[in-house]
Amino acid sequence: MTDRSRLTSALVLAFATASATSALAAPGDPPPGAAVPPPVKPAAPRADAPAPSPPPSAAPTEATPPAAAPAPATAAPAAPAAKHDDDDDDDDAKDAETSPTAPNEGAPAVVLKPKELSSPPAAPEQPNPNSIDDGQIGSHQTHFIVSIGWRQAFVKNAGLDPFSKDDSVPQFSLSAGRTLLASDKLSLVALALWDTGSMESTARGAKTSLVVNRLTLGAEGRYHIFRRFYAFGRVAPGALNWNATLADNAAGGERTANAWSFATDLSAGAAFEFAGDNRGHSTRPRAWVGFDGGYGFAGSSKVALEPADDASAPVRTQPLTFADLAVRGPFIRFSLNGTY
Repeated sequence: MTDRSRLTSALVLAFATASATSALAAPGDPPPGAAVPPPVKPAAPRADAPAPSPPPSAAPTEATPPAAAPAPATAAPAAPAAKHDDDDDDDDAKDAETSPTAPNEGAPAVVLKPKELSSPPAAPEQPNPNSIDDGQIGSHQTHFIVSIGWRQAFVKNAGLDPFSKDDSVPQFSLSAGRTLLASDKLSLVALALWDTGSMESTARGAKTSLVVNRLTLGAEGRYHIFRRFYAFGRVAPGALNWNATLADNAAGGERTANAWSFATDLSAGAAFEFAGDNRGHSTRPRAWVGFDGGYGFAGSSKVALEPADDASAPVRTQPLTFADLAVRGPFIRFSLNGTY
């Protein structure tokens, strides 16, 4: 074969290869924005260059069907797929950062539990208005008051000797009242008081007993040194009643005597609140302990014991007389007070 024939065969083979490559690349469009390379023109062979020998894969290339085309047909759409994969990778990275189970770099993993169903939160407990200290004196000063206590009087009187062994007159004390006026730390209280007690002894070989009741109405002036503590002075005029009894074994019955007399108590004392709210205008009860002492006046009365049942008494039974009785003298009293 001559050089001209070889050159012709090489040109035909190159043309056929280029045509086959163009035919395979035609179904796929180049990606958007991709530069299309200019067609490569084969260089003109030199006249003195030897004719190239056909490549070993030339024959199989011509026999390869268009469907088995290599990379150009499949490489073109690969760019969008890569971009999609990159976007997925970015999304996965963000999900991994925000995922509750993904551990953060340099920090322990935090596992968030699903929100548990629970009852609605209870309303916050409101403070009791009676427990708030308002700084006012309020019901520490103005209130109703009820008291129970014990009064012990010391009476040096000859008329008491037949009925008492130690010149003492113990009495149970009750009182109730209400604050009438209040100005700053001063207040005025009206009270009703009842003191009652009994004692026993012997006189002329016979058993004797004496019951004393003192009923008074008191006016009490107070001064609050501080809210829970006040001092007071009291004047309580009223009446005193005594009832004496003697068991007359000779007459076969009892002899009795009783009398009323004017009485007045003059005393001073103090009271301390040991239970109650700090709030001055609290509506809850308060508890106080009180003490007072003074002098109790009472009028003098004759003691003439007569038979209790005149029908059973012997004829011409004369009254049995003792010295005049005056239940008066100094006293002390302890009390437990409740206010409201």
